[in-house]
Order: sequence, then C-alpha cells, then structure tokens
Amino acid sequence: MNVTLSEQQGEIHADLTVGANIASTQSLQANASLSNRGVQLFGAGFIVTEIEANALLPTQQAASTAPRTHAQAEGAVLPPLPRAGEGWGEGGRTAEHSVIREYRNGRDLTESARNVKVIDLFGLGADEVRKLYPAIYQHVLERVKPERDQNARASRRNNWWLFGETNPKLRDQLRGLPATSPPSKPRNTARSNSSTPASCRTTNSSPSH
Repeated sequence: MNVTLSEQQGEIHADLTVGANIASTQSLQANASLSNRGVQLFGAGFIVTEIEANALLPTQQAASTAPRTHAQAEGAVLPPLPRAGEGWGEGGRTAEHSVIREYRNGRDLTESARNVKVIDLFGLGADEVRKLYPAIYQHVLERVKPERDQNARASRRNNWWLFGETNPKLRDQLRGLPATSPPSKPRNTARSNSSTPASCRTTNSSPSH
C-alpha cells in the first residue's frame, strides 16, 4: 500500500484549515441592495381569493382588483406599494392604490400560481382601517389577530393588522418599476411587479407566509 503525504505551511485558522481565512470574509459593498427578502405576512388571514377581495372592498375600489389582460399588463407602470405615512386622501392612497393586491410567492412563480390576493394595510393605523375599510378591518380582526396574539414579538402582536415584516426598503426600491403579466410557463426568474407584494424578491425565491 502506497501512502502519499503532502505538506502545506501557513497560519492555522479557527476552523483548523490552512490558507485563505474564509471566516474573516466581509460582505461586498457592491452587492448591497441587489436582492431583498421581501415582505413576510405572519398571518395566513391576509391572503384572500378574488371573490373574497371583491366582497371586502368598497364598490369604487372593487373594479381596480379585476384581472387585467396581457395587453393591459405588459409594459404598464402599476401603482407602487404604499410607503409609511401614506393614507387615504389628498397626496395619499387613491382608488388605484388598493389595499388588496395581487400576491405571489416563489412557488407561485415556479409552479402553479394560486391567483390569490393579499390585504396590505401598510401606512394605515387600526382606527383608519376601521373607518375606511370596515369589512376589511373585521376580516383581519377575525382571521389575523388571533394568530398574532400568540406571536412572541410584541411589535407583531401590537401591529396585528400589518404584515409581520412590512419591508419599507423594498417598497421604495420598487417605486416606478414596470410590470409584467405572470409567466405562462414556470421559470426561475421574473421581472418585478411594482404592485405585487412577494415573499422574496430574489430570482430564486422561496415561499414564505
């Protein structure tokens, strides 16, 4: 039996290796803001079907949630996700800035889309939601709050009508981006839709609720 020995000289690192000190690597600043984890709901009750959405929205907003044709969607610039402090009224959310939006996660993009929507109340306080959208408020109160009351993080319990992770940074990054219709065949990359909250905004996204 032949045994071949090799020798390598250098500093031994904490992981008992010799050579490049991988443990001391730092993030590349050039990679900053190239990907984003996306919003995280922390409440399955935020997700609604199209029928549920139309029943919850005021009459003047229900039409804005109707499915659009490919021709209508391709190349269109959709209303951006609302940012902090944007409410209903002048300078704030209009009928086009619906609080119920298309919702896609990674599995919707790579497999069969569920064609569901999501209630996004970011920028609104609980009292504003109750006044402006009483049906939506009641829906979230009954279907989201009980789950949130059991959450270990106080901010999620106290802000039960909002996503667990609202991700204001993502909302700013998506403003003004063009939108596309959902892909007809599964694929791992997709152009960003500025009005569609997603659980992950990287090209290889994974489902998260």
